[in-house]
Amino acid sequence: MRKLYTKSGLEAMAEGDSSFIKLMLETFVNSCRDAIVDMEKAMTSADIIAINRTAHKIKPSVDTVAPALSEGVRKLETMSDVNEVSSVEQFAADLRASVDQIEADLSQE
Repeated sequence: MRKLYTKSGLEAMAEGDSSFIKLMLETFVNSCRDAIVDMEKAMTSADIIAINRTAHKIKPSVDTVAPALSEGVRKLETMSDVNEVSSVEQFAADLRASVDQIEADLSQE
C-alpha cells in the first residue's frame, strides 16, 4: 500500500521536535475526520458551498501532511457543479485512507 501522507513538511517546521510532529499529525487526523463527516453531510444535501468551505478549511493541512491530495482538495474548494459528487466521494475516501494510515503509524510509535 502506498503511503498517502508525509512527515517531511512537519519535520522541516519541527526542527527535530518529535512531540510537535506527533501533535500535528493527531490534529490533522481529528480535523480531517470532522471534515469527512461535514463533506458527507453536504453531499447528501447537495450543498456545494459547504463542500467548498470544508475543503478550504483543510487545504493548508492537506498541503503539508498529505500533498498527494492537494489537487483533489483544490478541486473541491472551487467545485461549482453538484454533478461532481464522485470527486467528493473519491477525495473523502482518499482522505480517510490517509487518516487511517497516520493513525496506524501513530499507534506503532
